[in-house]
Formats: sequence, C-alpha cells, structure tokens
Amino acid sequence: MTSDTRMAARWLPVVLLMIGSFGSTSSALMGQDAVQQEIQRLMGQELTEEEIVNRISTLGLSRDDLRNRLSAMGYDEMLPTLDAYFDRVEGAVNPQAVSQQRSNELVAALSEMGLITLERERELEFGRDSIVLDSMAIDSLGLETGLNVFGRSIFEDITAQFQPLTFGPVDPGYLLGPGDQVQLFLTGEIELAYNLDVTREGFVIIPDVGQVSVNGLTLTTLRENLYSRLSSVYSGVQRGPEATTRFHLSLGRLRTNQVFLIGEVTQPGAYQMSPAATIFNALYSARGPNMEGSMRSVQVRRAGRLAGELDVYDYLLRGDASEDFRIEQGDFVFVPLAGPQVSIEGEVRRSAIYEIKSGEGLLDLIEFSGGLSASAFSGKIQIDRILPVDQRTSGRERVLVDVDLDDLNSGQFFPLYDGDRVFVEPVLEERTSRVAVTGQVQRTGDYQLVEGMTVQDLIRRSGGLRRDAFGQVAHLERMNYADSSYALTQINLDSEGRANPNPLLQDFDRITVFGNAALSTRESVYIGGEVKDPSTYEFAEGMTVEDIVLIGGGFTANADPLTVEVLRRIDDAVMSDQISNVIHVSFGPGSVPFEVNDLDETPLALGRELASSVQLQANDRVFVRRLQNRRSFEDVILTGEVLRPGNYSRLSRDETVTQLVARAGGLTAQADVAGFRLTRDDLTLGLDFEAALTNASGPEDIRVFPGDSIYVPEYNPIVTIEGAVEFESRARWVDGLSLQDYLDQAGGVREDGDRGRTVVTYANNERRRSGKFLFFRSDPEVKPGTVITVPEKLEVDGGFNVDQWLTRVLSMATVLVAINGISN
Repeated sequence: MTSDTRMAARWLPVVLLMIGSFGSTSSALMGQDAVQQEIQRLMGQELTEEEIVNRISTLGLSRDDLRNRLSAMGYDEMLPTLDAYFDRVEGAVNPQAVSQQRSNELVAALSEMGLITLERERELEFGRDSIVLDSMAIDSLGLETGLNVFGRSIFEDITAQFQPLTFGPVDPGYLLGPGDQVQLFLTGEIELAYNLDVTREGFVIIPDVGQVSVNGLTLTTLRENLYSRLSSVYSGVQRGPEATTRFHLSLGRLRTNQVFLIGEVTQPGAYQMSPAATIFNALYSARGPNMEGSMRSVQVRRAGRLAGELDVYDYLLRGDASEDFRIEQGDFVFVPLAGPQVSIEGEVRRSAIYEIKSGEGLLDLIEFSGGLSASAFSGKIQIDRILPVDQRTSGRERVLVDVDLDDLNSGQFFPLYDGDRVFVEPVLEERTSRVAVTGQVQRTGDYQLVEGMTVQDLIRRSGGLRRDAFGQVAHLERMNYADSSYALTQINLDSEGRANPNPLLQDFDRITVFGNAALSTRESVYIGGEVKDPSTYEFAEGMTVEDIVLIGGGFTANADPLTVEVLRRIDDAVMSDQISNVIHVSFGPGSVPFEVNDLDETPLALGRELASSVQLQANDRVFVRRLQNRRSFEDVILTGEVLRPGNYSRLSRDETVTQLVARAGGLTAQADVAGFRLTRDDLTLGLDFEAALTNASGPEDIRVFPGDSIYVPEYNPIVTIEGAVEFESRARWVDGLSLQDYLDQAGGVREDGDRGRTVVTYANNERRRSGKFLFFRSDPEVKPGTVITVPEKLEVDGGFNVDQWLTRVLSMATVLVAINGISN
C-alpha cells in the first residue's frame, strides 16, 4: 500500500462523517433523543448488566458525583437507575431490578456525557464517531531501546479523571448556543421557574414574553438583555432595590459539540464533546497520538484557519495549561507526524523517548527526563548517532559522540538529531580515600583515609586488637601502581596496638592482623552412619563419643546404639600393617531414649565401653551402625485394573504378587490377566500371571520388592501390525489366526522387510521372535493386545560378491593342501 493510499484510507471515515454532519443542520446537532437512538443503533446489541456494572466501577467517580453530573445534564429520571447499579457495584444484598430499557437509557446518557465508551461500537466499521486505526508503523527507536514514548501512557487507559466537568457553575465567559438549557427563576411578587432549551436557531422561548436570542451570549449579557423584556410583562422586575420581582439565570443541561480528531491519532473520527472540553480533553477521548503522532504540535483548525496549537509537554512536564483552550462546534483537532525523536536512558530520572523541537538540544532533553540522578557521571554523556544523509561517507554512517556536560552548563548549545540515543553513565564503583583493616581487630572493614593517618591510627579507629591476636604481628599490603603488584611490610604491634614501624598510610592500603590460630592446625573428628547430620566437626578437648553423637544431631530411627565404633589412628605404627584401632562403644539404657530388649546384655556384659566415658582424640572417626533387620518402608505401586489401585507397603519380605493383588481387592472385570506387567529397576519383567493365579506361591508367583511397579492393563482385543509391511494397521484379534494371517491382512511383508526376524510383543511386554530351522518356520502365538513388528533387512556393506567368496575359498583350500604336503 502506497503512502497516498494509506493517507486516503485514514481520512475516508472522517470525510464520510463530515458529509453526514454538514449535510443538514438537523444532523449536525442531534438532540438527546436522536443521540440515544443513534447509540442504540450502533451498539448492535445491548450491554449486559455485568458490563454496565464493570464500566461504572472503573470510572473512579462516587455515587454523588455521577448523580450531580446527570442532574446537571437534565437526566434526573436516570437517578433511580444509577442508584440501582451503584448498589450492585457496592455489593448490596438485594439490589433493585432494572429493566433493559432503563439500562439502555442510562448507558446512552453516560455515553453522551463522555463518561463511558461503548467498546462494541468500535467493532463496526463506522460504529462510533471514531474508528480504531490499525497502524502498521514500526517505532524503530522504541524497539531498539526498549523504552516507551514519553506521554503515551497517560492516553492508554480509559478513565473519567480527564473528562471536563459537566456540573457546577460555568465560568463567566461561557457562550450560550444551540443545545444548552437555560433555567429562569422569578421570585418575589410571583414565583415561577422555567427550563428554556436553546433552539437550533439560537433562541429561547419564555412563556408570556416570547422569543429571545441567546446564541453567542454569556449569562451576564443575557441577564442585562432580559431586564427590558421581562419588565414589559412583569412590572416588579426592575434594576435596583425598588424591584419587587427578581429573576435569576442558571445553566441546566449543557450542549455537546461535535469535534473532529484527525491525523496521527489512535482513534480518528468525530466526537461529541462537552462545551467545557479543551484540546487535551478531545485528545484524550481519541486515545492520544499514535506511535507516529506528535505531542509537541497539536493543532486546532476552525473555519479553515489555525485557531491555536498545543504542546502537550507543557501540560505533562510543567502543568502549564495556558495554551489548552476550549474547542467549539465543528473544530478540527489535527495531530501531525512527530518531529525528531531521541531517547535518553541510564542515570536519569525518567528514561524515555522524547520529541524535540527546533532549537532544543541536549540540555533540554536532560530537563525533559527529570534531570540527572545522584549517581550520574556528568563528564561523559555518550550519544549513539546515525548521521544525517548529507553527513555520511562510505563506511561512516553511525558514530559515537561523547559530551562533557560541564562544557554545556557554561552556555554551549549541543544539537541533537533524529534517532539519537543518549546514555548517561554512572560514576565509578571504586571508592578513593579508603584504607582497610581485617583480621583480629574489633571492627574490620573499610575506613576513610585522612591526611596524616598511620597504621597505629587505623588500629585504634578499628577498636584495637582482639585478645587472640597472634604475637601482635600485622601485614601492611600496598599496591605498586607501576605494575599493579603488591608490596608487603611486616608491622610489630604491642598489646596496646602501638605499631613499629608506624608508616603513613596511602590510598587503598590494607592491614591484616593475624590471630593465634593462623599457625595452628584445627583438629577434627568425624561421625557417620546412622546419625542425622553426619559430617566432620571441630575437635574439642574433653569431647566424648556421646558428645559427638549429640553434635551430629542424634540417632536416626534405624540406629543401633549398642553398636558404635570408634576408629583411632596408630601414630607410631611404622613397620606394622595395622593403621588404626577399633574401640567398641555402646549407649546404655537411660543415656539416650532407647529400649534394650535383653536387659542381661548390658554394654559392660558385651565387653563394650559406655559412650559417656570414652574420650575422643583428634582425627577419630565414629560410626553408628544400623539395626539388624531394620528396613525402611518402601512402597510397591499397583495401578490399572485393580479394585483399589495405589501404593502398598509390603507386609512381609515373602509377600508375592498374587497376595498383593488380593490386598488390593482383586482384579476388575475389564482386566487383561495376560497383560500383567511388573517393572523393577526400570526393566519390565514378562510375568505369566495366569499361571501365578492357578498355582499360588508357584514359580510364576514371584515375590515383590520395594520400588516395584505393577500395572494391570484393560483387556484389548486388538492386534497391531507395524514395521516393514505394506500397510501398518490394526486388526481385531480372532482366536486361531496365525501370525502370517495378520501379516497378510497388512498387505504382506515389504521387499526390504525381514520376515524371519519378526518380533511379537505381548500385552505384558514379553517379547518373542519368529524362528526357522531348515525349511520349517516357527511363529509365536498371537494373543489379544499383541504388537507384531517386522524389522527391515540388515544392510551389508558392498553386498554379496561371488568372486570374492570363491577367491577366499580357493585360497583356504590351497593353504590346506600345502599344510597337508608338509605333514607328509
């Protein structure tokens, strides 16, 4: 699609709306009833009660706010319906029922006031006074940077917060026009009140007074004009304190203006707007500029001339709405293509893509972004720039430009180009004027280097030495910046932390104060076996076997406290093969919670030492043995066609398959006994369960083991034929048919199929192969659920060569003849 075609498609709905709007005066300014009928026609189908509740709840307005707005627009008859829906929003128990007609009237009123948007209308080509623009534009800068266009987010979600007020007093400069309602109140000698609708010709008709022109007048001007007209009918109407009848003017329902939003807007079209609406209100109704639209130059054209221009940045960045003037009936709000766009990211407060005007440079962009963050490095602002066409040369189309912000602050202007990507780097993480102290001081860490600071000063600032400082020795490490090497100086410290020598410290110096453990070896003991936390632990003088068991978390449920072994290394065993001794230790009754079955077999009677009395030595290894015959529960999984499938724990070590199935309630009527399948260690065992049922505890009724998985499939009267056959297929199992019969049903074996290596897989996963002896073939039986697989023939490299075969035979014969001759 060409650019001209796209432009024509974009303007077509607007042109059609203009033709329909200006074709006649009556269609240009619809009354309330006409607007309601048009909305109902465009909806195609009515909004449901739930949809109305959801839309009212998202307005962000209270019940009183909406009531005031409806009353101000002359929709008092809608208030009970509004209250009924607010009861639903607030979760009332028994809300008042609302007819569909009343619901439609409320929706039409809220839509005319611009408070809700009829989303269903947008599904029609010209459903509402706007259409959804399917823009095919690609925001290349946004895709490349991952940033959002500044200001677009404010237009993305529909809310009533940016709608103009439709209730309360209007400002003195409001000009009356067709569609407004003027309220006239007379008090004093007479009490009268009139609601006067301004006709399409700009008149109001006052009973007993007649026709009065109000078009283009303010309320103040109209009040002055009415003195003479009213006084001719009501003698008490006069200026000054002598008046016995006074009158008051107010605005009832405000008219709506039809405004056209065109150009690069998200939803171009015609909109019914409040007369109090401004350019920004109109722009918000159309979901703002699209990805290609400008936010810096939104134009209003009135009667073919430029009436004004709005820079949305003034509104968003500075809250300046001085240029955001009111729009009038028939105005065109035009959004042109965006000007140059640049992005800024990094250490700024608001990373985004910004549109810049002529005369705006880097400093302006930084101001748009909220300024630099506290961690920004102002000495290097880097710009990734695609050079303008007139500045490009071969091989030089994209460049990096570094800018020192300090130079710009002095007044220098730095221009930006369309597509520039500005990145503000952070300051370096490295901290200067810093020294560090580690080791055996009270407070280790980094400290500020002040002028004249010495090693002794740093030790004192860190709280002094700890009591376990080793020989009052410290190391001073200092970097040699010439080659990045470190020089080490040993510093002697006394108990008060006084240093000798006591040199001045330099930036990045590091002092390490060693502890007494620096030159000592930490001894350890190990405990393993049936304890909760087996590991190597630090040895402590006086530690017993009982202590290390407690440190190791105590016994597990399978531990045997009567059988604990301590392995101790023999340090002086030079010529002996024995490297350690074993000490047998037991925990007696009462030392830990444990029941001794045979009280006569006390630890001392068994020749074992009590754990509480056995002192450990460094590097001892302690092992807690497992109780004999103590095994952890491990389930057998039973699934498929059994009455109660699930996980079962063995009742005994000799429990068999049939016994386990019996515990599960037996088999269902749909079970395929021949397909019984048992999986152990990820391998499937072909089990003849029919034989096991016939001869319980026989050779087929095998024992189950922990971790076994048993599956009983549903009876499947189908035979599957696959592999190197003409037609892979499935056939119904018929008693008496052979394997060849089923192969014939599949069209026979292909030329590349190896009939002699056909494999039959039964439902229980047992496999058998066809056999052949001389000219006799032996095929396995075909059962229900069988899978017949015909493999392809094995390929032999080069095939069979008769000449080579004869040559080899003759060679072997020649060798045999020669050997025979030598033997003779």
